[in-house]
Amino acid sequence: LLPTLIIGPKPGGGCLVSGSLTGATLYLGAGTAMPLLTLTTSQAKFLTSLDAAGTPQWSQQAGTAATANNFFIDIYALAADASGNCYITGRSSDARVSGTALSPGFFLARYDAAGTPQWTRDAQAPGAAVPANASGQLLAVNNTGAAVVVYTAGALLQVGTLALRAPYNILHFNSLGVAQWTVADAWTGPTPGAFPPYLILTGLGQDANGNLYLKGTTGRNLLSTPVIQLGAQTVVGNAAIVARINAYANTLRGQVYFDQNANGQRDTGEGAFPRQLTGVLTQGGGTTYSAVGSTGVLQAHASPGAYTLSLAGLPALYTVSQPSSGNYAGTFSGSSQLVSGLSF
Repeated sequence: LLPTLIIGPKPGGGCLVSGSLTGATLYLGAGTAMPLLTLTTSQAKFLTSLDAAGTPQWSQQAGTAATANNFFIDIYALAADASGNCYITGRSSDARVSGTALSPGFFLARYDAAGTPQWTRDAQAPGAAVPANASGQLLAVNNTGAAVVVYTAGALLQVGTLALRAPYNILHFNSLGVAQWTVADAWTGPTPGAFPPYLILTGLGQDANGNLYLKGTTGRNLLSTPVIQLGAQTVVGNAAIVARINAYANTLRGQVYFDQNANGQRDTGEGAFPRQLTGVLTQGGGTTYSAVGSTGVLQAHASPGAYTLSLAGLPALYTVSQPSSGNYAGTFSGSSQLVSGLSF
């Protein structure tokens, strides 16, 4: 059987190729040369690096089954950085990469320029199982790390310290595999009646300065006009969307909770505030608004310099008891920094 192939870029020349073989040997050309790789497992995935002349540099089986289940990895996107390090993403089902067992659903793995696995990352779903069809779908890579579009399949996923709240999210990892920030539209999750629209991401690219460019469409809501909010940008109606994201923004992350005894701290049993609120980030006279998720997670992105983070949309008879000033203030000295634990 012919393999189904996907291809990925290598900035230094050449390309990455991946596909699926069932109990077969992979050759380059007519099959009379030396075999590149022999795969004996059903639906096994291969990963091959070719140089600019089309000469194979290395070939790997991309993961192994953790148990008797042979359907273990689907690769949806792959790309290399200028140094030759290779990233692959997709979905895992009962898989191991370099001996590391992956949770079902989304995964991201990095290989060095010689094809040796370096690290793998997956997602968790607090209090529930990760949906099997949660996956990494698009990649943009440079020497500082990788940005990946993650489809959550309707679940609230956790990757490292970051919460993925919308159906489609851009998640950035540094070269060591640390999840640094995530960006999505201000999707509020399922509500009674109409299902809210969301941004469906269909393309991801990157320029020489590391800025990310995305394209997508609005998820159709037949009962109302779709409204998509991405950061400070708003799109109304059924539309195609193109946006640019600063890949080196800083991240502010916290939790909004209901302080039942008004003592200014979160005690056991005090859960998320049950009303829709908005985070307000002020920097240099500019303001950015971020929706607070249904679980109370607040995530905002800031440029270098001084910032103030507060809440808007408080209902009558409520006030902020933590922090006592009602807002958090600080200064970022550079980019790609994370400040967490900013509870309101």
